[in-house]
Amino acid sequence: MVLLVVSFMRDIFEGMRKKRGTCGFSLIELMVVVSLGAVLVGVGLYSLRSGSSKTSSIALAAALADEFRAARQMAISRGYPVAVGVPTGGRTRASSSIYRLEGWNVPRVTDTTGYSGDYPRLGFAAARWSGGDFDESASIPPLSKFGGFMLANWIPSDLEEDAILCFTPDGGMVTNGLSSINGRTTVVVAMDPVVLNGVITGGSEPSVVYVSVTGAVEHSKWLPGSSLATGQDRPRAAGRSPEKLAGSARIRLSKIAVRPAALAAPVDAFCTPGEQVTFEMWAYDPKGRQLFTQWKQDGPEGRRGNFGFPSSSEGPLRKETERMEYVESPPSDIDWNGADPPPGGCFRARWSWTVPQDSRAGDLYSVTADVQDATGEATIENRPDPIEFKTSPEGRFVAEVRNVALGRWELVRMNRNGTGRVVLTPPGVEETMPSVDRSATKLALLQGPIGNVNQRRVKVRSLAGGGEVTIAGPGRYTSVSLSPDGGWISYRLDDAATAGEGRLFIRKLDEGAPVFSRRQYWRPIPIPAEDIEPERTGWSPDGKYVLWSNGGDGTPPGGTGNPAGGGIIEIGNLTTSGHLDNVRTLYTNNFEEGMLYSPTVFHPSAGQARLLFTSSTLNPVVVHTEFRPNESNYGNAVGLTPSTLNSRKIDLNGRGEGAGSGDFDDNLACISPNGRMVVLPRIDRPAGDERYAIIARWNEGAMNFTATASDAHTIRQPIRSIVWIP
Repeated sequence: MVLLVVSFMRDIFEGMRKKRGTCGFSLIELMVVVSLGAVLVGVGLYSLRSGSSKTSSIALAAALADEFRAARQMAISRGYPVAVGVPTGGRTRASSSIYRLEGWNVPRVTDTTGYSGDYPRLGFAAARWSGGDFDESASIPPLSKFGGFMLANWIPSDLEEDAILCFTPDGGMVTNGLSSINGRTTVVVAMDPVVLNGVITGGSEPSVVYVSVTGAVEHSKWLPGSSLATGQDRPRAAGRSPEKLAGSARIRLSKIAVRPAALAAPVDAFCTPGEQVTFEMWAYDPKGRQLFTQWKQDGPEGRRGNFGFPSSSEGPLRKETERMEYVESPPSDIDWNGADPPPGGCFRARWSWTVPQDSRAGDLYSVTADVQDATGEATIENRPDPIEFKTSPEGRFVAEVRNVALGRWELVRMNRNGTGRVVLTPPGVEETMPSVDRSATKLALLQGPIGNVNQRRVKVRSLAGGGEVTIAGPGRYTSVSLSPDGGWISYRLDDAATAGEGRLFIRKLDEGAPVFSRRQYWRPIPIPAEDIEPERTGWSPDGKYVLWSNGGDGTPPGGTGNPAGGGIIEIGNLTTSGHLDNVRTLYTNNFEEGMLYSPTVFHPSAGQARLLFTSSTLNPVVVHTEFRPNESNYGNAVGLTPSTLNSRKIDLNGRGEGAGSGDFDDNLACISPNGRMVVLPRIDRPAGDERYAIIARWNEGAMNFTATASDAHTIRQPIRSIVWIP
């Protein structure tokens, strides 16, 4: 620069000399040239000053802001915490460098950046200043699922004294107790900064970087509402080197949990076509690296279900949806399959899988999991066995089940073997007597306060939930039943003043008033308080007929004769102009003492129709006989016997003794849509009134339902009534 000034001055003098010839220079001309030369020399000398005079705090603040933004983006894209550390010696010194800290259980330093070469004498600290209204610590990110992230447990012990600004995978920011102003942590940049106990007390030309709890980053010149004394301190560098991981990850896996689970071996679960199964697995790498997973399936004859997430292709797993979720405090009951539990948090994968719609009863499927480190390299030290499960035999149920813990009856949807339980009853109420239409869209029920049978309401709602309509109530309603086509509903209102008596209503579901009502009563008197009255209206599968029971006390009900001690089944036709018509007595109990109740019609084979009902209220049994709706004298002729009507008791002892129902009370039988299976709720009196349901299949040779006494045919839950979902 000096040579350029001398050359420039020489050119000026030479030009003036040529202009004047041999004459000399005037005083003014000499003064102008000398002054101009002094200015140019001054500029040249200023350019040779130390680099410290040509740097600014705002430039360094902008560089730091970029580092914070980059760390936040890494946390979001990689799915684990990424922090920026400022080595400040227990908040007593300023720094001229930062480092990046990332990972889960054991975070490591992956990058270090120093600024002393480009910004000499400039330093920074995550600090507050006098005059600002600071909070003692930054708040938790709003609406963040990482609000419970324990940063103090995450920071390595040798870095605890540093200022840590940590970004979580949802973009929020948490700190290790740093002060904040208006919800923002501040990093102050200054020339020769002085820091004492987290407060900047001296320096010059300050600038500030602001980082909010939501992860937003800004920077500005000067300290708002404050000035600094002249600083004299010198910032220090981080002195940390990035830590490298050598070798592949060594991952520990838990056993795979499956829901719904099987009640017994040899398979892990049962499910039905179209049902969702949930798999859950936990994993950790002692080095704390992010983990990924994929699930694989194998089934018979190429049948495949649908995973709730992509099953991925070959190679490393890098898609967002395949990243395992980090859980800070995992449950203590995880089965780690022989491995030690993790020292801190771990990763969870929870996937749903839909059973193939074309699966068949007894199909066996196998599902395995593959876990990898983010690099695609992993050594699994305790790989779990594949999950195996079968599709359940056909059919599912909605059952009325006793919840002992809540002291209520509630409706539960379940598989044939009792797995796959989904409670349908909302909190705070009790629901009983489920009924489902043939299309499995409508669910009728009784709902009321827990333990209060006098305040029930008759309701209908979608089987999938929602769309609830109140049909009648409140009152002492004791039964409800939907017709197969869902167009008709029947329910019974008990007369609380007269034990055993009530009124039966039958109406079209979409009409406001019942089209038919009937006085109805039976024995014994009184009915046990702990049991719902054992009656519900039945229907023929084609929807043509509705059937109900009546009588039983020797008094002619509604003008219809009834033998003393017996009972009748009445029938009505639903196909005459869309109304109930041709009501008459169909069947009279000539061979059993006590009441007949809960009649229904089923077709176990083509051309064969049978009437099923429960007989007696003392040690009740289920009976079925021929169904002859077009014979006006059917069931009423003198001398008719069980043999002449081809009547049969369902003899399911449950103990393998072959002696009928014995000490078991069978009640409210439910026939499968195809007419060839029955599920029978019962009370085991010798076993302390234990409740459960036993399932039997139609035996054409015996012309009856038969079953062996084994858990494979039994739903071991306290069931009172049950309905088959088509």
